[in-house]
Amino acid sequence: MKLIKLSLVAAVLVTGLAADAFKVSGDATFTSNALWRGASLTADTATVQGTIGVEHESGLYAGAWGTGLTVGSEIDLYAGYATELAGIGIDGGFVAYTTTGPDANDVGGDYEYTMDQYGEVYLGLSYSTIVDLGVTLYKGVLDADKDSTIIEAGIDKSFDVLHLGAAYGFQAGSYDVNDDTVDHAYYSLTLGSTIEAVNGDISFTYADTTADNSDAVYALTYTTSF
Repeated sequence: MKLIKLSLVAAVLVTGLAADAFKVSGDATFTSNALWRGASLTADTATVQGTIGVEHESGLYAGAWGTGLTVGSEIDLYAGYATELAGIGIDGGFVAYTTTGPDANDVGGDYEYTMDQYGEVYLGLSYSTIVDLGVTLYKGVLDADKDSTIIEAGIDKSFDVLHLGAAYGFQAGSYDVNDDTVDHAYYSLTLGSTIEAVNGDISFTYADTTADNSDAVYALTYTTSF
């Protein structure tokens, strides 16, 4: 994570851009269940997550997101560009999914760091009116066994003390070592509130998928930003 920040600062010095054109931000999350695309990454157990990112006033950004897994951890590295055209937000980039954990072929063996084996390019559009609307297309790259295409739509509404959110996605294409096609949909519903007394946001999420042998999952989450 620090390497990303330092390399971007170095780029500023080399190109002569002002350092204050960059903004660094992040968050820390404590959740009862790490949910991702309608499923649990932690077998319904609690974990800690975090994000650190840097963005330039031009719209360029990069960062890292990390979470504990059932065994090991995951750190996703991302970079992209965001802008607005005629009131429509446009956001495109790439995310590399990296993990640490025991070798799957050597149960109980040494931890391995796996990088550059799977990633996704993405393109998203958003629009704010009475509610916030968004749709994002993801395309799997780097791994022929995970040649998936995902389209996800979301809607959010903020009130004085509460915010509501819903997301629906569909994943098509292979996504496992056997190159099986596992097309399925997933969805989530979230109710949250920003509470000044705890300097953060507390939310409850319900999620599920249409995949075989899938059960509904739930998460109580606290997030604080800086």
